[in-house]
Amino acid sequence: MSVKRIMLGAVAATACILSASAALAGSARAVLEEVEPVGDEEIARFARADDKVEEIAVKWSRRFRHAESDSDLSAFKAEAEAEVAAAIEQEGLTVDRYNDIYMQAALDDELAHRIAESD
Repeated sequence: MSVKRIMLGAVAATACILSASAALAGSARAVLEEVEPVGDEEIARFARADDKVEEIAVKWSRRFRHAESDSDLSAFKAEAEAEVAAAIEQEGLTVDRYNDIYMQAALDDELAHRIAESD
């Protein structure tokens, strides 16, 4: 997993699929100060979850483009969010923790590199 892919893939996947968490609403630097450090096991879990989220984002983006109504789009979004949440939770993370780690990686090149190396 490249650092660029982490940044772009996670941004696209979370922006398109996940609902914003309360942590994402605040200043990125303030959020980073409040988030607990990421250990090696969480890095591995995040990398695996991120791969799954990216695959789901690609799959659902095709469906989103072919939605015929707002109702279809809402239904697709709900299904996609549930699928993403399940994929993240299968790796032992919560959606909020996934978002926290993503935010940290977006601001911390060292963490982004550690994630890229774990893949």
